[in-house]
Amino acid sequence: MNKAALTGAAVLLSASAAQADCIDEIREILALKSTQENVRVHIETSMNGKVVQETNGWILDDSHNIYEVIGRDWWSLTAGKVHYNSTDGQTWQKSEMQDPDWEAKARANTERMLANMTDTQCGKSEEIDGKAYQVFAYSYASDKPYPTDTDTVMYFDPEAPFLFRTISHSKLATGGTVVTTYTPDADIVFPEVD
Repeated sequence: MNKAALTGAAVLLSASAAQADCIDEIREILALKSTQENVRVHIETSMNGKVVQETNGWILDDSHNIYEVIGRDWWSLTAGKVHYNSTDGQTWQKSEMQDPDWEAKARANTERMLANMTDTQCGKSEEIDGKAYQVFAYSYASDKPYPTDTDTVMYFDPEAPFLFRTISHSKLATGGTVVTTYTPDADIVFPEVD
């Protein structure tokens, strides 16, 4: 094997090792995210640079959460094994039961995504509002459970440890960018539902 081929192989092996390290770190962050409690969420969905939908969320724990689509009179709530809907955030109607296999399916979807990630990047940091975050990035394309082709950037606070923000940009023809910001909130009050 010539010197150029050896150098190319070394670069490829180094890139593969770095990508594996990034995927392992991304796996840990996604696992942490799924266990975060007492978190407020703000989601902005944009098309062609214009915000077309904003959603607020409150996560008490992995089986108690509320989401409000702002300006649409639509709320959803999960309390244990039951899903509810509301048009005012006060009166709740049962809509369906939680899929008993949802946790296993969510883990399988995450593992499928991790196994098919490309262009992973880690090792950078960025300051947002005076706070430094570790930056992780990856691309992911799949046909299951629905067609997706996205570039995602995650901003992680290693001191907390806490996932602060994700930005996902769809590369499909419909386009769109989703910015999700997470904020700790120990004062979340979860409504009582029947």
